[in-house]
Amino acid sequence: MSSDALDLPLQSLIDRLPMAAYAVRAPDGVIAWYNEKAAELWGRRPKNLSVNSDSLPPANQGSG
Repeated sequence: MSSDALDLPLQSLIDRLPMAAYAVRAPDGVIAWYNEKAAELWGRRPKNLSVNSDSLPPANQGSG
């Protein structure tokens, strides 16, 4: 996981989640942290955490 603000126990928990997890800072939408599943969902890893979330592809909504 990439992180600039999470403590170690929380990082460890989020890294083990079976689903994508990420947070963005308001109001600019800059990614604050993400886990490996989020990077897989996006198909890439932000090179740094100053990437605006609007530049990432949307999640696949799938049909019903």
